[in-house]
Amino acid sequence: MSKNKGTPLRAYLEVLPKYTKRDYERRGEIIARTVNLERIIDTFIASYFCHEDKKRDELLLLILSTERITYENKRHVLKWICETYAKDLIKQYPTLFKDLQKIGEFRNVLAHNHLDTDGFVQYERTQTTVINKYKSKKEVFEITEPIFKGWIELITKYHHILQNWEGTLYFPV
Repeated sequence: MSKNKGTPLRAYLEVLPKYTKRDYERRGEIIARTVNLERIIDTFIASYFCHEDKKRDELLLLILSTERITYENKRHVLKWICETYAKDLIKQYPTLFKDLQKIGEFRNVLAHNHLDTDGFVQYERTQTTVINKYKSKKEVFEITEPIFKGWIELITKYHHILQNWEGTLYFPV
């Protein structure tokens, strides 16, 4: 195969590093922000169960901020707390729990599936990251810059809402 500028191999070698770098940046940012959101959910839950700093920190360290409880289970606990003691939060943000579920599911897609490199030269030209998920069938997730920014905005929105709400609530003992 000749090494002139127009060969498919040349295009492949020039584009692949940029394509994978964008993938790492997009996935990394969404996953990192979701992890931070999960820590805020942990703190929200711990604040409900423990008013004493030492006990709250122990609950976070030994149970909530570990692999013992999944993001989805924490979302259910948070929902119960809010339905019971923070109804105003649900009234103000009616899609909170559906959005938290979507965020967790999308984070899992990014964390557990692979970058599509079939046709990535075209993806690079369109600034699109393509993730393939296989579960009985192939699902394709295309992440353009507007889609990426939308996820970042959604995660950041709930990060701020829950962090600010948790800081102002005094739950009943």
